[in-house]
Amino acid sequence: MKNILIVLALCGAFGTAQAEQTAGEKMNETGHDAGRAVKKGAHRAEEAVCAKSDTKCLAEKGKHRMQEGTEAIKDGAKSSKDKID
Repeated sequence: MKNILIVLALCGAFGTAQAEQTAGEKMNETGHDAGRAVKKGAHRAEEAVCAKSDTKCLAEKGKHRMQEGTEAIKDGAKSSKDKID
């Protein structure tokens, strides 16, 4: 019984350890967020003044959304990795 309590106490101690992001990692994350916001704004402005046919404008809009989604996923994975490390 004593051994079980010791094992449970050790498991609880190891389970509560949490990683913190360093200041550099937080700055990188903020930089990535700002860069994505600038690109998103540029895409929206370009879409607003689209003078091509509707089909071409929709294709360009879809391409922009795919790029934005891909960048968000990549940055999210980097951020998660930084939080875990």
